[in-house]
Amino acid sequence: MSHANRWAVFGLFFFSGSCALVYQITWMRLFRLVMGNTVFTSATVLTAFMAGLALGSFIAGRLTDRTAHPLRTYAWLEVLIGLCGFGMAPAFAAAEPLYSWLYTLLSESPLLLSIGRFLVSSALLLLPATLMGATLPLLSRFMTQRVDSMGRDLGRLYALNTLGAALGAAITGFLLVPTLGVQTTLWTAAIANLIIGAAAFALARTPVATPDDPAPARLGDSAALWALALTGFASMVYEVSWTRTLAMLLGSSVYAFTLMLVAFICGLGLGSLLLANWIDRRPDLMRTLALLQLAVGATALLVEPLFGLLPLLVVKLVNHFADSFALLHLVEFLIALGLMLLPTFAAGGVFPAAAKLYTHQLANVGRSVGDAYAANTVGAVLGSFAGGFVLIPLIGVEASILAATAINLGLGLYFLWRGGLLARPLFRVLAASVPLLPLVVWLLPAWDVVLLNSA
Repeated sequence: MSHANRWAVFGLFFFSGSCALVYQITWMRLFRLVMGNTVFTSATVLTAFMAGLALGSFIAGRLTDRTAHPLRTYAWLEVLIGLCGFGMAPAFAAAEPLYSWLYTLLSESPLLLSIGRFLVSSALLLLPATLMGATLPLLSRFMTQRVDSMGRDLGRLYALNTLGAALGAAITGFLLVPTLGVQTTLWTAAIANLIIGAAAFALARTPVATPDDPAPARLGDSAALWALALTGFASMVYEVSWTRTLAMLLGSSVYAFTLMLVAFICGLGLGSLLLANWIDRRPDLMRTLALLQLAVGATALLVEPLFGLLPLLVVKLVNHFADSFALLHLVEFLIALGLMLLPTFAAGGVFPAAAKLYTHQLANVGRSVGDAYAANTVGAVLGSFAGGFVLIPLIGVEASILAATAINLGLGLYFLWRGGLLARPLFRVLAASVPLLPLVVWLLPAWDVVLLNSA
């Protein structure tokens, strides 16, 4: 495939990521009509959506390596996603009587009512989300030409899809829904998916060679999957905790939450994009993962005290730019991005590095990427639930952030050990000092909640 066509495929996956976030945000609005504007509604849609992504990635990973035309299969997936986009609003309307029946039947049992609504919502979202989750393994199989350049190819795919998601979140929250409404926004995304599918069909002329008698899968170190799952868990704890805190600083409007989401996603995408080539140049992926995990934990600890120092600055900036909607929200975005950038940038490099570590041979790229993405997504689902419903209610936001940093730092120490670096005196001293970092931050003065809320 020519260089220009390869970048065309990257471009298609960028806009595919944009469509995915358009769907997620508009589906959230649809479900709020019958379930209410509650935390449970958001958690239900997010959990069902991400569970579908994980399922699709897992299934596709086991089928992708058998096909000689992964790009053609990807094109069909985009077409099917577009058709689901057109069908979601009618399907939702058809399900409304079921939601009403559940409320009539189970209104006296909030737990059973919530479970019933979750099951109905999951049934509606499962198919399109599963189709979306299958796209990354297919394109990874198509775009990866050598295992030694996998970090670059996978990093670019993951990064551009993620940055596309950031664009989709921004234009949906600030432009599409306010201008077109939910229904037309859904149709716009569905048309975009059909166009992406048609363009992929036009590019899908070159088959990918597959062995006539494929050897049994020989995958890499399974520690990579645990690292991805735990990193996904910790990342979502950070996102939930940071979003709760920034909501006190920047407000809890739809626009503010959109800006926080975009800032978080941008950090992940930029990290994956800019670290991809560096990962391929690193001879020891164990040590690479150690550095990335330590960087995530250390920078998250570095940022944590800054939240308590920001209220007075935010008040000045808001008062200064209060007359300009665009400038005010740009400043709010830059504040959120500045706080999240370093840890999310490092976290963005974990996926291509761990997926490459888990890949043993080129013939198994689809399966290894499918497993890796599924593990990362399942960890993110659990982290979102644990952060919002367990950790923050039980131990508070600051302690939840410290718990997440402990996960990253613990993973960093584990990969230092696996990489043989703890045999060196300097790294033994580093390893001994790492557990003290969360303790030092914990001993700093706690955030002034009254001041945060007054910003």
